[in-house]
Amino acid sequence: MFTTRASQRVNKLAKNSMIVTALRISQIIVTLLVLIFVLITFPDIPTIDDKNDPTGTVRSYRFAQLPQFFAVMAAILGFVYSLLYCILVLALDYWTNDVLLERIADCILAIALAVCGFCVGTSSTCKVDEKLRLNCTNLRGSIGCLYVAAVVYLATFAYSMMTQEVPHPDDQENLVPRGNYGPGPASPAHPRAVASRSADNTLDLMPRGKFGSIAADGGKPSFARDESGGLV
Repeated sequence: MFTTRASQRVNKLAKNSMIVTALRISQIIVTLLVLIFVLITFPDIPTIDDKNDPTGTVRSYRFAQLPQFFAVMAAILGFVYSLLYCILVLALDYWTNDVLLERIADCILAIALAVCGFCVGTSSTCKVDEKLRLNCTNLRGSIGCLYVAAVVYLATFAYSMMTQEVPHPDDQENLVPRGNYGPGPASPAHPRAVASRSADNTLDLMPRGKFGSIAADGGKPSFARDESGGLV
C-alpha cells in the first residue's frame, strides 16, 4: 500500500502532537510531585498561644526555608502553565499557541526549576532539630523532582526547536500586490494638475527653468564655453 505525501504529513503531525501531549502531561505530573514532596517534607507543628490556658488557641506552623518557598512558586507556575496548555491548546483548540512565547516560557521554567533544585539541595540538610520532624526521604524526593521537571521543560524546548519554526508575519497576512500591472497605459487617465509657484508641497513641484548649455530656442549657449582645458 502506497502512502501519499498528504498522508505522510498527517501522520507526522499526529506523531508530533502525541509527543507534545506526552511532554506536557509529564510536566503536570512532575510539578505536582514537586508540590507534594515539598509540602510533606516538614509536617505541621502545633503550638498553643498560652500554655497555662488549656483552652488556648492552637496554631499550626510549617517550617520552610526560602529556597523551598521559591521552589513551590516555580512548581505552581509550571503546573498551571502546562495544565492550561493541555486544556486550551491541545484538548479544546481554543487558543493558538505562539511558538516564540512557548519557547521563552519553557526555557524560563527549566532554568527556574533547576536553580531551585540546586538551592534546595545545597541549603537543606537532614541533620536538623528533631522538633522539626523533617522527613529526609521527602526532601530528597523534592530535589529529584525539581531536576526532573527542569529536564522535561528543557526537552520540550529542544523538541520545539527541532520541529517548529517561528512564523513570519508575511506568511499569515493577505498580501495584495499594489501598482499597475499588464498592458495598460503607463500615463494616468486624467492629467495631473501642475502645482502653482506658491505651493507648499515640494513633491508636487515641477522643474522650472532652463537646464543644460543649449537654449530652448536653438540659439547659442547662454554662457561661454570653457576652452582652458582644465588649466588655470
